[in-house]
Amino acid sequence: MIVATASCCDGVGIQPSLGKLVSAFQKMAAARDSATLRRMSELSRIRQRNPDDLTACREYYQLWFRPFFGNREAGGRMKGNVCAGSSASLKNKRNVDRFTFASLGSWDWLTSLSRTDVPTLIIQGELDPLPIESARKWAAAMPNARLLGLKGIGHFPYVEAPEAFFAAVDQFLRGDWPEGASR
Repeated sequence: MIVATASCCDGVGIQPSLGKLVSAFQKMAAARDSATLRRMSELSRIRQRNPDDLTACREYYQLWFRPFFGNREAGGRMKGNVCAGSSASLKNKRNVDRFTFASLGSWDWLTSLSRTDVPTLIIQGELDPLPIESARKWAAAMPNARLLGLKGIGHFPYVEAPEAFFAAVDQFLRGDWPEGASR
């Protein structure tokens, strides 16, 4: 059994192709107001000059992740620390991201998904900036998959709606499709 969420795949998200991912990120950037974009640019310059400035790092990622949440307050419940690491690793993150995505090539996973016949539950918040249409395509491409869309929830359903998320996962792992999961 496979449980996939929109935030799976090391940040790639549930995007069946590189083009869909690029388009989603461009749309998200275009939706940010000019003050936020200016502040993010300023914080990025501060971080490049001084990678040890954890205040700038945290503020940058707070702004970066804001569109990923339907409930903006839920971001404070995140347990991960994207600002952890050495000065060199924090300074090099931009290059790592660029080269990692480049190494993936121009992927399109839809055709290979049709060969994945294990039961798969895909969970995605309907307010995720990565389009839920992509998750629908994944579910439709896989012969034994279902999609559970969570209303009012963004990219991290296990943070924003942990009760609903973990109840659905538990039900799925017990062998039943959660209520509302559909092809």
